[in-house]
This record gives sequence, structure tokens and C-alpha cells, in this order.
Amino acid sequence: MAAAWRSVGTYVSRSGVNTNTVTVPQPAGHQAGDLLLLVAGTFNSTTGATINTPSGWTLLAAGGPYNSNVGAGNYYVAVFYKIAASSSEASVSMTTSAASYLDCQITAFSGGDGTTPIDANTTWQRGGVSSTTFPFQAITTLTNNALLVYLAGDFDGSAYNTPPTGATERSESTTFAVKFIVATETKTSAGTEAADSYTKASGADGGSGIVIALREAGASAAPLTRPATNYIAGAGITVTAADNPTLDAVDVTIASTVTGLPAVVNGQWVKGSGGVPVWAAITEADVTNLVTDLAAKQATSAKGAANGYASLDAGTKVPVAQIPNTLLAGYQYTLTPVTTTSTSTATSEAGAGSVVVSTAVTLDGTTGILVEFYCPWVAHDTAGGVVVLTLFEDATALGELARVDIAAAGGRSAPGVLMVGRIPASGTHTWTVKFWGSAGTKSVVAGPGGTGQPVNGFIRVRRA
Repeated sequence: MAAAWRSVGTYVSRSGVNTNTVTVPQPAGHQAGDLLLLVAGTFNSTTGATINTPSGWTLLAAGGPYNSNVGAGNYYVAVFYKIAASSSEASVSMTTSAASYLDCQITAFSGGDGTTPIDANTTWQRGGVSSTTFPFQAITTLTNNALLVYLAGDFDGSAYNTPPTGATERSESTTFAVKFIVATETKTSAGTEAADSYTKASGADGGSGIVIALREAGASAAPLTRPATNYIAGAGITVTAADNPTLDAVDVTIASTVTGLPAVVNGQWVKGSGGVPVWAAITEADVTNLVTDLAAKQATSAKGAANGYASLDAGTKVPVAQIPNTLLAGYQYTLTPVTTTSTSTATSEAGAGSVVVSTAVTLDGTTGILVEFYCPWVAHDTAGGVVVLTLFEDATALGELARVDIAAAGGRSAPGVLMVGRIPASGTHTWTVKFWGSAGTKSVVAGPGGTGQPVNGFIRVRRA
């Protein structure tokens, strides 16, 4: 069913320039599913006042400020819409941004689409200034059988005589500040309706008008059209002026028979050459900045190589071997604590007791290291006893770290750190501290565990 005018509600106004709420009654006889259009206009003698959107309504279009031709002041107009949920819609409370006159009226339309009620609309256009002709803009409808609603807000209260061509005047309100006029016309075919006008008795202060197309229930936009022949030799595709109301700018149409394209070549792309498409292999030069970007890249063969860039190990870290020596001075490979006090009765290096074995470290044969050993003290159960600490690299003895004389039976030495510098051969190594000495029981204390034993002993391997 096409949309149709049903009824118009009572025209209501504020009693003066203020911010009082205006209550707008619904049109008599409106039904559930009707489209309701609420038009409002304001005027004051200063900068004007905009119109607030009432609860439950949608603003379709607002216009202004429009200056008065017969004195100081400005006009604003707006139109809102909603779908009636019942036949007893509540009156609407209208407010403005500032003190002003405020005039309002609601019109009901039946048979429209409940999902997309507005098919198209123009903007508000100032018209009729000092003229008896009130213009309306052209409008392009998207569906067949749309109802065109010509809505005018007149600022001087003149009587309207002749509606736009083919239109029927439905209502003409009384006047307080802004007078409202409604005329309708059914447009059977989608497309452009030319600009038109309304004539009136006088043109003292003008007004503003808008054209709104209401969509018929269940209507959908007209399908795309394709011309039977629309072909440019060698291309097969052309861009033409819009010939379909669903596209407001430009349509791209394809001829019913497309010729002129070269035969398809697998593995190639269509590129323009001399104004026509050709099949050609895509090259690096076809991609913006690709040539310069590829020239600036670093090859994977440079990863971990001299003058290249560093790689990452399984832990997402740069391998130690790829870090400059200047940054690695003091780098700790491993630190193994001495957690147990060791005792031994060995009197030669061959049978020496073990104190601690370091964690294995892999080296490149050119890197210098420091092997450090600390213990809280050593002891001997015999007066005048000697305790010897020896360092082994793998199974090879590197020599004595220290030879300590113990004066009294059960006496102990002072704590200390012993250090050896090395450049081990390439490979994986461990370092062991062993001890032996004169006859009797020798001890290497681990700590902590008592007075004078503040920390555990340890063996540490670090970069020299």
C-alpha cells in the first residue's frame, strides 16, 4: 500500500518569548504503524533558538538561522519523525535552546513502510523572500509509488494559493510566528522530481521549505540497470552519468558483450598500456617503493656474520659469542655455590678431596676468563698443619690456588677469594677445586653456619 495523508493535529504555540515547554497533541484518527511528522519553528529578536529533539523521535532535518526581513531576529525550523506504536500516542513535549516563540504541529500518514519510512528528502531551503513564489528543491526518489510531502514554514503568515504541480494542499495552519503548509503528491516511478514552487499572497518575510519522500510499505530500491550497448573499443568498461536512482553519483556499467580484452595468460596480471589493458608479468617496479626497499634490506646470510647483524638463541637472546668483548668484561658465565663442608686426609694432589665442581662453560679458544673461588676458611686438626687448595680444569691440574699454614690444632684460616686468569682451549670445560695437605684431617668450610661464616663458598667463572 502506498503512503497517504491521514490527518493533521492542532497547531500550538508558546504565549510569548520564553522557555516554557509546549505540549503538542497527536492528530485525530492516527493509527498504529502511521508515520508521524512533527514540524516546529522558532523566532526571537536576537540570535534565535534551536529546537531540541523530543524523546522517542528522530530528527530528519533542521534549518536556520534565517534572518528576518522585516526586523531584527532569527528563525529556526526542524522536522522530526516516528512510527506510531498505537492509536493513542501521547502528546509530545517540545523545548528549545533559548527563550523564543515556538510553534509546532504533527501530521499523520498511513500506508508507509514501517522499517524504512523515509525514502529520500531534501534539506530545508530558504525561499519566498520578498516574493510570492516559494521554491522547493528537486528530489530523487529510490522506490516506486513514493509520497512526496511538500512542507513549508512561512515567516510572514501569508495565504498560500497554488501548490506545486500535481500536488494537493492538505493543511494550512494559523499563524503565530511560523505558519505550516503541507501538500502531497504520489510519484509512481522512482527517479528525479524537478524543482517546483508554491505561490502565496505576499512575500514580506519569506520562509523555508523541505520535500520529504515517504516509502510505500514493503517497497525496495529499484534494481540496477545495464544498458544494452555501452562500450569503448579496447576497454569494455566505461563510466557513465548516473542512470539509476539508487546511485546518486556515478554508475559503472558493463556492456552486454565485452570484447577487446586480450586472451588470458596464466601467471600474469592485467596492466594498462597506452590506454588499454594488456596481460603482463608483474615486476618489482610495479609495486611502489619495492625496489628501494629491497635494496635496503639485509640478507639472512649476514645474520651472525662479520659486519652483519646478530642472531637470537632459543631463549630469544643474543648469543654471548656475538656480543663485543668491550661489553662483556665481567660477564658471569656461571656461579656454583659450596653448600657442604668438605674433609679429607689426603697428603698428595693425586688423592686430593674435592670441594666444588663448576657448571660447564663452552668457549671459543680466544676468550679470556677468570676462575674465582671463595670459602669462609680452611682448618687442620694438627698444630702446624698445612692445607693446599688446587684448581683443576677438566682433569688437568692447573696448580695451587693457595697453601695455608694452620698454627694451632683445630685452627682455621681467614676467609678469602682466590683467582686464576685463563684462555682455555675451544670447547666445553669445568673447573674443580680440590684440597690436600700434611698428615691429619683437613677441612674446607662451606658456610654459612656460625660465627665468621657469613656466606656460602662458591666457584665462579666470568669473562676477563
